[in-house]
Amino acid sequence: MHSERSRNAVVVCTPDTGWDGLAEALAAAGPGDRIRCAAGDYHGAVTLRVPTGVTLEADPGASLLWTGTGSALQVEGEAVAIKGIAIRASRPPSGDQDDSSDRIYEALLLILDSHGVQVTDCSFRKGGEDFYGISIRRSKAVVIETCVAEGCRNGIAAWSSEWCGTANRCFGNVGNGIALGRDPETLDVPSSAPLLANRCHDNQGPGVLFSSSHGRAEGNDCWGNGAGIVAQRDENSPDAPSDVALLGNRCHDNQEAGVVFLSSQGCAEGNDCWGNGTSGITAQRGSNSPDAPSDVALLANRCHDNQEAGVGFASSQGRAEGNDWLGEWRTGNRRAARPEVP
Repeated sequence: MHSERSRNAVVVCTPDTGWDGLAEALAAAGPGDRIRCAAGDYHGAVTLRVPTGVTLEADPGASLLWTGTGSALQVEGEAVAIKGIAIRASRPPSGDQDDSSDRIYEALLLILDSHGVQVTDCSFRKGGEDFYGISIRRSKAVVIETCVAEGCRNGIAAWSSEWCGTANRCFGNVGNGIALGRDPETLDVPSSAPLLANRCHDNQGPGVLFSSSHGRAEGNDCWGNGAGIVAQRDENSPDAPSDVALLGNRCHDNQEAGVVFLSSQGCAEGNDCWGNGTSGITAQRGSNSPDAPSDVALLANRCHDNQEAGVGFASSQGRAEGNDWLGEWRTGNRRAARPEVP
């Protein structure tokens, strides 16, 4: 490991010095420094902490194998860049799917109370039921771009954070591909994000989930998930609807609907929804807020070859204009739980 300590230093870590050498280099780094991982495997169980103003990057062929608990890599500061890092969990999964708030800290990358963090060209794999791929908590100006999150609890999860996700691939996760929600410690603060050109597929939950949060999802591909894109109210914030714009997304071959609004509001425009297990697009009341209808504008969407309706309104309201059902039918039903409400 080269260890020149002038500011704006480049420190190269190698498998010979291992995970501990990488941890030492990060601990000694200051603003402007770059820590680079040379090709090879690094095994470790101690959280790697990236300080304010530091860039952590990796050469092709470098792999961080996480054998510990908690977060493998943690950012708690400002102006941090993480580039080309590949992290994989390599300890046996616990099989515990406890949803307590403490589990939010367990991630292959945790971004906590931070500002101005950029994560590009990284991969986060095999977290199983134990680890989120990326967990963003109470942070702002976070950019996640061209990353892969595969086989984790959720691919990317943001809690009371402002961030942007572009051209990421989130697949095969136990929960959602990408999820926005409210942090248990700041339930009055929603997450917000533009989500652009991401691919979310083969996740057990929704490809994209907004939970009492705001944002814009545009040009995303969501297929083979529990549902395509879902906007709902968080169970801990039942009075706070999601408010989203869903534009030009492709949601197909999901187990349930392509697009779902649950006691939420916003618009869906120019989306393609086909081959889904229920409706192409549905607007209804969520189980957490049965007194609150969805209120949505559905404009110029194309819905075809779905098992149920092209578009369905259930005890909700809004307008549908210029949509193409391609032989399907549109329905406006009353929910069985609230038959007295149109």
